Amino acid sequence: MNVPKLRFKEFSDEWKKAKLSSFVNINPKNNSLPDKFIYIDLESVNNGLLTSRKIVNKSEAPSRAQRTIIKNDILYQTVRPYQMNNLFINSLDSDYPYIASTGYALLRTKENPYFVYSILYQKSFVNKVLDMCTGTSYPAISANDLGTISICLPSIKEQEKIGKTLSLLDKKIELQTKKIEDLKLFKKGLSNNIFNNLKNFEEYKLGDLCNITTGKLDANAMVENGKYRFYTCAKEYSFIDEYSFDTEALLISGNGAYVGYIHYYNGKFNAYQRTYVLDQFSQNIQFIKCYLDENLSRRIKSEKKEGNTPYIVLSTLSDMIIKVPSKENQKNISNIINYHQKKILLEENKLQKLQELKKGLMQNMFV
Repeated sequence: MNVPKLRFKEFSDEWKKAKLSSFVNINPKNNSLPDKFIYIDLESVNNGLLTSRKIVNKSEAPSRAQRTIIKNDILYQTVRPYQMNNLFINSLDSDYPYIASTGYALLRTKENPYFVYSILYQKSFVNKVLDMCTGTSYPAISANDLGTISICLPSIKEQEKIGKTLSLLDKKIELQTKKIEDLKLFKKGLSNNIFNNLKNFEEYKLGDLCNITTGKLDANAMVENGKYRFYTCAKEYSFIDEYSFDTEALLISGNGAYVGYIHYYNGKFNAYQRTYVLDQFSQNIQFIKCYLDENLSRRIKSEKKEGNTPYIVLSTLSDMIIKVPSKENQKNISNIINYHQKKILLEENKLQKLQELKKGLMQNMFV
C-alpha cells in the first residue's frame, strides 16, 4: 500500500502514482524577453536560496536565457542534477521579472507547489533522474525524460499540510542561516578592526614563535570509528587508530579547496602529509589562531602555488610576519574573538538540528 511511515492522523487514503508530466507543466511556453530582468542561473542559487541577483539588459541577454518565471514556479537543476541546486519561487520581490537559464527546467503545477518542490529531493526521485542522465562531464536530463518519472501523490489537502510544514521548517532554516551569516560578518568586522588597530606590538616571523612540521600519512589512511582524530586538508577531521602527535596545536590545510583552513586541537592526533602542524608556541596559541584567521588568507592568496591542486609551501607560514602585543592583550583579544566564535558555533549547532529534523521528516513523510 502506497502510504508514508509518518502521517497526519486525519489522513488515511492511499497515495496514487502519477507521471510528473501529468500534473506539472514542464518548461511552459516562453514569453518574449523584457527589456531588463533578473537572470537566474546555476551560480546564483545555493541550498534552495537565491544568493545573488544579476540584472540583465535584453540586448545583453545570454543565449541561455529562457522562460519567464511567476510566483510558485519551481526551478529544477537539469545539468548535474545530483547537486540538487533547486529553487522554489515563493515571492517575486523585485522591480524586474525573473528569467531562468536553460540549466533549469521550469516546473509549474496546480498541485501544492511546495509539496512538489519537496518531492524533487526524495532519494528515489533523484536516483531515477540520475539513471536517465546522459553525458559524463556534465550529466543532464531532458525535460521529456524528466516528465516520465512517476511519483506518488496524496490528496491536495494532505499535500497542503505537508507543504506548509516543510515550508515553515525551511523558513526557520533560512532565518537561522541568515543569523549565522550576520554573526560571521560581525566577527569578521570586529577582528578586522582589532588587528588593524593594534598598538604597542613587536613583529616576529611565525616560524620563530612555534615549531612547524607536517604529518606523514596519506589522506586515505583514515579508519572508520578510529581512536584518534586524523587531520587532512578538509574542513572536517576524520579518525585513525594510531597517533603521531600529542600536543596543543594549530593544523593548517596545505592544499586543496580548503587550503589555509585552520583547526585547533589539544591532545593525541595524526595528520596528512600536506597538513601543517604548528605547536610549541612561545606566545598565546589562541591569539595566534585569531591573527591567522584574520590575515593568513591574504598571504595565501598572494603566494599559493597554482597547479591542478592549489597548495602552499612551508615558507608561506614560517616567514609570515605576526604582530604580537603584550601577553595580557593577547589573552584579551583572543577571549573577545573566541566569545563571538562560540556564539557562531552554538547557532550552527541549532541549524544542524533543524536540518536533521527536516531530513528525518523528508525520509518518513513521503512514499
